[in-house]
Parts: sequence; structure tokens; C-alpha cells
Amino acid sequence: MNINVKVEKWREPALVEIDEGEGPILYTRVWMGMVPPKGLEPGYACVVGEVYDDDPRQKPRPKILLDEAQALNPDDWSKDVVESYHDSFFTDIEGDNGIISASKSSNPTMHDLRIAAVALKDIYKIEMGITLPHHPPFTAFLRATEGLCLYDDGIDPEQYKQWFPTFRSIDDRMAIMDEVPMGDDEEYGRQLVETLLARNELSINDHCKLFQNSHLAHPVRAVGLVCSAMQVWDWSFMIRDVEMGDGYDERIADEDLEEAKAELDAEDAVRLWQAGMNTGFSDQEKKQLEKSLYAA
Repeated sequence: MNINVKVEKWREPALVEIDEGEGPILYTRVWMGMVPPKGLEPGYACVVGEVYDDDPRQKPRPKILLDEAQALNPDDWSKDVVESYHDSFFTDIEGDNGIISASKSSNPTMHDLRIAAVALKDIYKIEMGITLPHHPPFTAFLRATEGLCLYDDGIDPEQYKQWFPTFRSIDDRMAIMDEVPMGDDEEYGRQLVETLLARNELSINDHCKLFQNSHLAHPVRAVGLVCSAMQVWDWSFMIRDVEMGDGYDERIADEDLEEAKAELDAEDAVRLWQAGMNTGFSDQEKKQLEKSLYAA
């Protein structure tokens, strides 16, 4: 997992800018593919981006497998993060010589996949996830994953920061699509991936070692799902509406989003107070009220 990637979402035009260390690349859309465990093979999640090529024709766009995971791997993270979120990386086993901390990435479960998917969603600011059709329990499992598709409004965001090393905002939630055309045809997905690779329309980042492991079927399955979805839901008409600028004014900064949301929350609090439904304000609300249009 590349935790050092830099991601900026553009407001107008609606593109995603990703810098993996060699300069930014623009993408029309960046989606996550997820498949459940099967037999001896653990579940798998991946991030696939469709490259913006400034071509208005209805045609295939280059795609890149940006990242992947089955669990959080401590080798990808700083020592401080691994120590602070020990339970997300290790399981403690009592042995003959005392407690042994075994990396969860060596034998991941569905819960470990959950945590990995949350991290990928946060890092790449993903809004759409693709999974297999006709697997209601797994789809429900994903949609009920806290930090991925939902957050508990009763839990303070500071608490979520202590639970998830990549947490940004409770407003960052991902939708799950499980009705991909041809998505239940594993052979079609495999052939699609092989064709795209052969035509240089799909490239794989070097650190995506799971996909490069020929003994694993799930990586190809998940990448095939996303590529199939992007192929069916064509983006050409959206691309034709793009009017490129320098991008800087259109980027959505995290701090801008948080400030705007905080001010809206403060204004909502005033309205509730005026309606007799809220009798007091938190310190954060008071701070925002001083800067809001209700301060006068």
C-alpha cells in the first residue's frame, strides 16, 4: 500500500489528480474493486484509475492498477503509526516463550480486509466501490463497514482518528455497486484483463505484488470488475464537457471542506437554538459562530 501518494480532487472539472512521486496524473475516475474470500484465498481490494487523456472520442481510456491490499502491512507504514495502531496490524498470540505479535497481513481475515479497504478509501479519496453481483452477505458486510460506507454520528471524529490511521472526515463515505454487467462471469473478467494488458490499455504499479502473483485469482477478478464497470458506464460524454484550467482554483482542499462544514454546523446550531431545540453550544460551535454571518 502506497501511503505516501498525494491525491487532490478537482471541483471543476470533476477530475482526480494523483501524484505517486513522479509528478501528477489526472484521472476521470478512481474506483475500488473488492472480492470476498474463497477457498484458501483471502479477500482482496484494489484501486483502479482511468487516465484522463483529453480525447473526446468514445474510446477506451488507459487504466492503472494504483494500489491493492488484503490487510494493513506494517512494512508500508512508519514505526510510530504501527505502534499507535498495533491492533490493526498485529494479532497477539500466546506462545511457549510469551506473547508473539503476528502480522495480520500474513494470514488475513475479512475483518482485516475491512480495515485495508478503509485505508485505501481514505488515501485515494474513493467514492465508488465495485463488488461481485449475487453475494448479498458480502455486499451487506461492506455496506456495514464503519469508516468505509458509514460513520456513527454519535462518535466524535477525534475517536475515529484513534481507530483509523488514515481518517480524514466522517463525510468521506464510499458507495457500493454490486450490479456490474458481466460481473458474475469470472472468465469474462479474466479475459478482459488479459486483453487490456496485451493492448497496453492497463498497466500495473510495481508495488502491486498480489496482482503479479500468478497463483492468486482474486486480484484479476477484482481488477476485471472495475475495468468492466468502467467499460460499460462510459465517461466520454463527461469528458466532452471538460474545460481545462490550471486546476488550482478548482481543487477541494481538506481544510476548506472542514471549515465550510464547521460553519454550516454552527449555523444549524443557531437555527435549532432559535427553534428552542438546542440550549447551548460547544466550544467549536462558539468559535465558528464568531466568524459566521450570525455573529452580527
